[in-house]
Amino acid sequence: MFRSISKWLGLEDRSANVQRTTPRPWREYLHQHIWQYQHLKGSQRERLEDVVRHVVAERYWSGGSGFEVTDEMRVTVAGMAALMTLGLDEPYYFPRVPEIVLYPHPFFATAKQTRMWGTDPIFGTHDESPRLGEAWRRGPIVLAWDSIVRPRDEQGWRVNVVIHEFTHHLDGLDGDMSGTPPMTDLQLERDWYRVTELDYLQLVGQAERGESTLLSHYGATNRAEFFAVASECFFDQPHELRDQHARLYEVLARFFRQSPADFLPHQAQPPLRQRARRGHRAPRLVLQPAIAHDPFSRGTAEYQAGDLEAAVRSFTKAIASDPDDAEAYSSRALANYGQERFTEALADALQALELDADDSEALLVQGCVLVRRGEYQAGLSSLKRVCEAGAVAEAYAHWGYALMKQGDFNGAIRKLSDAKSMEPHDPEIYRWRAEAYRLAGKANLAEEDEERANHLSFGNR
Repeated sequence: MFRSISKWLGLEDRSANVQRTTPRPWREYLHQHIWQYQHLKGSQRERLEDVVRHVVAERYWSGGSGFEVTDEMRVTVAGMAALMTLGLDEPYYFPRVPEIVLYPHPFFATAKQTRMWGTDPIFGTHDESPRLGEAWRRGPIVLAWDSIVRPRDEQGWRVNVVIHEFTHHLDGLDGDMSGTPPMTDLQLERDWYRVTELDYLQLVGQAERGESTLLSHYGATNRAEFFAVASECFFDQPHELRDQHARLYEVLARFFRQSPADFLPHQAQPPLRQRARRGHRAPRLVLQPAIAHDPFSRGTAEYQAGDLEAAVRSFTKAIASDPDDAEAYSSRALANYGQERFTEALADALQALELDADDSEALLVQGCVLVRRGEYQAGLSSLKRVCEAGAVAEAYAHWGYALMKQGDFNGAIRKLSDAKSMEPHDPEIYRWRAEAYRLAGKANLAEEDEERANHLSFGNR
């Protein structure tokens, strides 16, 4: 697969002074750091060692912050990446990787390095947290050595940062890092999107609910991270992945052209720590002293953290201290609406609109509640005003729902599709669009949306 991609991109592997045989110390490094190595059959070992010799010789290796890169490090990184090539018809030496940079510990990229390495990293955040690895477009792969030899993240999940970053590299070979790497098999490409989308949505829902999962919740960040996390699991926990995500395992096996669960013994797999974690979107609420003493600011922080009941109490205190505060009423309306207290939410929205007729949050709550009550025209009047002020997924979703209930199925599908593009992880939007598709006679599309909604809401239970 990768070899054909390389030819498609007009690339050729560089020749170098590559050793013809693998030195004994190198094999010891592979035994020590790559658990799969001792379980490979002869031809697989030969392929892996061939890739290692080429990657060590042909790629430029450097150490960040003065770190001295040793043969042990080069061989270990190259060997882990080589696992990804074992199923290919021809050797693949990652010719588009110009440099591999190793740091001793999780690192921060400097401004100078950013200018040297390229534009934006394919993977890597721009916040103040240290990074385990990065894969740069038209630039290097950067790795933290201690995260390779002690492969646990700060939450205790087993990670394979080499597989993760080299997966990002493959994903970006065509310049589009989207979780769908370039493929020459059109049927695989169609199956890939269908399967990975559903498993990704399932992980998003599980992460939101803080459920225990095989795949790290980090994979719920976006589809590119999902591909990288799934690839880690494919090579390090293949038996569990095949048991729990059979369709995902199958498309990964077709892409990598190998099935690790068929040749790696189950008992040899490293332990994977599985424990529930907070949803990847749910912020941890830590109130600063100034916020803690201001009821409106406290309510806003509580609302953002998902504690809607506490938010209602705080906004109530804010209203008591200033009964003419329209924003406090509209904020309490949102908190009540989020708990499906529609009567209270509408009352708060109406009070806010008496104080400020253009309060967009109050208009949103008013429109949504009226639509849910079947007062479609009145609800649409408010929702259209919200949409004129800016794109709001909830407004477009209820606009589409109102159109569907009034018999305009195609119009409903358009509005619900707009809502889905703004908020792709809301199961209710998928369910409403499924209903609109079904009423429009598009049963196949309806079934697809129902499946997406179910994966977001319940996983595969």
